Amino acid sequence: GGPPVTSPAHARRAPEPPQNPQEYAQPADQRKRGPQNLRAISAESAETHARTALTATTPVDLGTPTGLPAFPVHALPDVIADMVTAVAESKQVDVGMPAVMTLGVLAATTCGRVQVLPRPGWTEEANLFVLVCADPSERKGPVERELRRPLDEATAELIGQAAVAQREAELTRQVASDVATAAVNRAAKLDDPGKRDQALAEALDLDAAARAIDVPPVPKLVAGGDITPEALAEVMHRHGGRITILDTEGGFFDRLAGLYSNGIKNLDAVLHGYSGEPVEVNRRSGAELIPRAGLSLALMVQPVVVDKLTSDPEMAGRGLLARFLYANPPSLVGRRRTGRHVPPVPAEIAAAYTARIGGLATELAAWTDPAQLHFTYDALDVLDPFEAAIEARQAPGADLAVTGPWAGKFVGNVIRLAGLLHLADHGPAGLRAAIGPEHTTAAIQIGDYFTAHAHTALAPRRAAVDDARYLLTHLQRRQLTEFTTRDLLTGLSRDRFPTKDTVLDALDILTQHGWITPLPVPTPTGPGRKPSPHHLVHPALWSQQ
Repeated sequence: GGPPVTSPAHARRAPEPPQNPQEYAQPADQRKRGPQNLRAISAESAETHARTALTATTPVDLGTPTGLPAFPVHALPDVIADMVTAVAESKQVDVGMPAVMTLGVLAATTCGRVQVLPRPGWTEEANLFVLVCADPSERKGPVERELRRPLDEATAELIGQAAVAQREAELTRQVASDVATAAVNRAAKLDDPGKRDQALAEALDLDAAARAIDVPPVPKLVAGGDITPEALAEVMHRHGGRITILDTEGGFFDRLAGLYSNGIKNLDAVLHGYSGEPVEVNRRSGAELIPRAGLSLALMVQPVVVDKLTSDPEMAGRGLLARFLYANPPSLVGRRRTGRHVPPVPAEIAAAYTARIGGLATELAAWTDPAQLHFTYDALDVLDPFEAAIEARQAPGADLAVTGPWAGKFVGNVIRLAGLLHLADHGPAGLRAAIGPEHTTAAIQIGDYFTAHAHTALAPRRAAVDDARYLLTHLQRRQLTEFTTRDLLTGLSRDRFPTKDTVLDALDILTQHGWITPLPVPTPTGPGRKPSPHHLVHPALWSQQ
């Protein structure tokens, strides 16, 4: 399975020349109507079609990924799929944007409270790190606000429920602390050393009892991206050892990169929070430990943020990039419906979504020990061959090798997705049932989407895109409407393009994005060099001058 490994050299292979090329030099009315002549007629038709098709399409900005699969909405449970589709229609965005963010919202309900166990000795936390890449003005904020609303409503409900118990615990601890302080003061006034030591021991016992009084944490589920790594650990500690960050600006990555710490990166809380590992919290009263931290990230950022992130060797080297599931939904700008023709999210769909997300959030907020989800034997019959296939696809030269450590965490992420889909379908009742084959299959289908998008985010194509931009400027500056590969190579600097393959890779990208289109390679008419591939330039290039 998996996306095919394409070879640029193979894709550029010219068709075999005809056995009798001289035949094409004859006048049209003298040509024989044999296979060679039909091939020539087909080539003429193909050229006409290519010229027509070029002007009928709109080229895509070179920073925009192309050829990526659409999100498989059918793999989502109905209550989630209906909401995702309705939000995409209401906000006029590609369905992949709300779909991926909804997975992040689901992970906010289970973060730090649910584990998925595919087999003995293997535990995955039901947390997710998802990253949606979208340009400015792509309505990231409205999509996020629409989808997170059940989390905000659940948080308000939980705060109201916990207020009385929290205040009672605070006052009880305060009174016990005051009693301990009074005992210390009495012990200090005693002159007899023996009595003073005995009174001090009693005061210490009272102080320990006061400190042992547990105050319930503030039930907060979501935080924004304007948080430093140091504050992140404190926030998780204050809110029950877990938190989910939802952000649409990318400032969280700037803070991770050391914006307020002189460029010193502090990734520990983030990396450990993904894996459910202990996180140390440095407080004024001393260091405390979150024994099993839980962190989910659901971020929508601009392409420049992703470029900066993926070019940082420490972010990649410490495994942060490998933990994310990436999405590059296509832009609908210029094709969006407007005004009264855009329907709002139907009330009944929003209500069902809110009930499902809110029900999971409020149910799991009361759990202290994590719920553990297992797989049925039928589900393992689906999961086991998938795991084996992914392992084979990480071999040198295979399609997932280019994604590096990301592929090593991919199966674990799919297992997490299976748990989330199971709970999204069954609600809190799913906490007492095993994950079946249908949700395992659905998780793998969604995983295929993320695999293709990870190639775009992580594959080393940045230099080729830069070369493609250079070629586009070169064509524009010389006002070329069409060109051959040979003529192009002649006019380019060897310092800028040291090999022919670097030029061909850049031409591939221009073709994928619609800025040029290849014409059929002319058939040879005699001895000598073979004709060079011929390309047309999209007229939209001249409108940019």
